[in-house]
This record gives sequence, C-alpha cells and structure tokens, in this order.
Amino acid sequence: MSSVTQQGFFFPSVICAFGFLVFAHASWLTIQYRHQLKMDALEFEYAPTVVIAECAVAAFLTMFAGMSLAGTLKPIRSELAESANESLNFRPDFVPLYQGRTHAIRR
Repeated sequence: MSSVTQQGFFFPSVICAFGFLVFAHASWLTIQYRHQLKMDALEFEYAPTVVIAECAVAAFLTMFAGMSLAGTLKPIRSELAESANESLNFRPDFVPLYQGRTHAIRR
C-alpha cells in the first residue's frame, strides 16, 4: 500500500462490496420475478426496468471502486518500445515448435 493510505483503501472497498450486494439483490429480484411469472403462467420476455437500473448502478459502483483501488499507474518506458522494433526482423525459415508423434516413431 505505497500510494493508497489505509483510510483511502477502506472507502472504495466498502463501495465495491455494496456494488456486489446490489448485483446479488438484482439477481434475487429476477429470480423472484420469474417465479411469479411461472405462477401466473406467463412467459419471461425481459427483466423489469428496476432490475436493469439496479444492474447499471451496481456496475457503475464496482467500476468506480475498482478504479479507486487500483491506485496510480506507472508510465510506459520507451526502452521496451525500441527493443520491440529490433525483434521485428527475426524471421527464421523454420522453427520446429511441434514435432508430433512422428519424431517419437522415427527414433
């Protein structure tokens, strides 16, 4: 926890847990809705708008918490990009990656 303090780590964790609880509640509502439709002998066409709204809110909360928990990103070093250009000229004629059963049979 170099860039995230203990207090700064707690709040996003709570938001993430709350987002997962909202997802669980939305799935429970959908199960209850389908059960009610079965009792009324109706077909399930799509989820109610309340469930869709809950899923959208839960997705936003968990994404926000995930980005908050990630901390700061490290910059990309330019040395790696230069070495990748040098390896583009490596084109061997034949590389025996897979020899199969014929290699074992020939011996």
